[in-house]
Amino acid sequence: MSERSMALKQRRIDVRFTSPTFGMQFSIPGSWKIRLADIKDGLAIVIAKAGPYPGRSGQVIPNVAIIARPPKPGETLADFANVSMPYPSGKSIPAPFCPAQECLAVEGIKPKAYEEEGDGYATIVVFNAMNLSIRVSFLKSR
Repeated sequence: MSERSMALKQRRIDVRFTSPTFGMQFSIPGSWKIRLADIKDGLAIVIAKAGPYPGRSGQVIPNVAIIARPPKPGETLADFANVSMPYPSGKSIPAPFCPAQECLAVEGIKPKAYEEEGDGYATIVVFNAMNLSIRVSFLKSR
């Protein structure tokens, strides 16, 4: 990822990401591990991993993915949520948070995705906004 598209600044216990290209800024706890992917086809992806935390039979490492791209012509929030959901069982839920004027949330469950640890859960919150600043954290644990 180029320095112009995504800047990274360490601030006390948080790491702040700023992307003038995508009109957004967000921060995550400084203890999380991050991976910045190259921008490809107008799509920017940041993967943040928290933990590890003790699980039933080993360690659990939750992931948060931040995906940013301009909407395609005629694309709705529902369209973007549907192509972003990794599990086929996605269903609409009330948005657990909404940093923009309009949001849509989808949750998918993959039974026994993590063997003894349990099911895999994916919650996606999509919104269309420019000049946005948010703080990323886990909303609830299962």
